[in-house]
Amino acid sequence: MAELTDSLTAAAQLGAMTTDWLHTPLGRYVQERANDEVDAATADLVDAAPEDLQAQIQIRRRIQRAQDAMTWLLDAIDNGQRAVTLLDRYED
Repeated sequence: MAELTDSLTAAAQLGAMTTDWLHTPLGRYVQERANDEVDAATADLVDAAPEDLQAQIQIRRRIQRAQDAMTWLLDAIDNGQRAVTLLDRYED
């Protein structure tokens, strides 16, 4: 039980730290860059020649990379929130 509690506590702390980090200038910068990259790549995808599959693949990778970065951060926050909920249940 202590091992589970330690794991949940670590996840909760990581989620809280990630939330705090996203509110720092660097965190806001990363969010803005990811959003800008998705927007720019989406515009490039619209303009890409339909027959240029290689270009479309590269553009889609840019979009995916930016989305993945934010997904990982949001997953840490979500996992942390779930960990807090589970810890609260164990305390009751």
